[in-house]
Amino acid sequence: MAAAVVLAFTALAATAWASLQVTVPPDAVRNVPLNFSASGTAPPAGPDDGTLTSDTLEVLGRPASLGPCAAEESDDPVSRGYAGFTGPTVTDPETQSPEPPTVPDGSPFSFAWTETLDASDPAGAYYMCGWLESASGAVDRVQVPFNVRVPRLTVKPVAARNARVGRRSVFTVRGTAEAPAQLDAELLAPFGYSCNASESRCARHRIRRCTAHPYDDPIPNPSNEYFYEVISRKLSAGNFNFKRRMLAQQAGHWLFCAWIEERGDSGDGLLVGPKSAKFTVRPRR
Repeated sequence: MAAAVVLAFTALAATAWASLQVTVPPDAVRNVPLNFSASGTAPPAGPDDGTLTSDTLEVLGRPASLGPCAAEESDDPVSRGYAGFTGPTVTDPETQSPEPPTVPDGSPFSFAWTETLDASDPAGAYYMCGWLESASGAVDRVQVPFNVRVPRLTVKPVAARNARVGRRSVFTVRGTAEAPAQLDAELLAPFGYSCNASESRCARHRIRRCTAHPYDDPIPNPSNEYFYEVISRKLSAGNFNFKRRMLAQQAGHWLFCAWIEERGDSGDGLLVGPKSAKFTVRPRR
């Protein structure tokens, strides 16, 4: 990943003796680990306070559509569950749970962390909001805009050539996944049949196109008799090229269909497909 771009913004509630900067990645991709950092200097102890205290660093990211970062973290939409990106944390020695870091008065600080926006979260414009907070409220604040794009996903099914009933033929699915994804590919038969409840009357349907999603029935009544799974696999980021030999059992004009879908921990995102390849299975000699 390219080096992070430092975006230093004038603090909207800055003081003359505190500083805070937040960096964001130059190309933020959903469902891909992203590198962030925060640095600055905490304010010194006040003139009426001879003891050192600590300031808390809060950094959270969320959609820009929720409005500008608030003056205080407690007033921002992130405090009501809208955070898309979390900030740096340290382990509390007493509770052993992650907590925002604290910085002693007058001390410089620098934190780096990695965060991933789940596939189920929206892409688009985001703000990274940062607050350096003392016991009396925020002493510095920054608002860093950046954009999150969806990952690049491609898939291409390559059908068998010279397929014939009784012969095994090779089918290929290849493409790229910039983020973790789910790959599915199916063969759709030339025809399917829908029948009434008693199955005394059936109608034949020509299957002309791939379904919108994998494992959907290509004809009106639910059945899995007319699609055949070629591959179903979870993918890591990278290029892929899978081949499978399938035995042809029915002559006619078939469809080879493929889909690739962004796969997250909390839900799925972008679906690419169906991509299709038409091919003909010739009768047995």
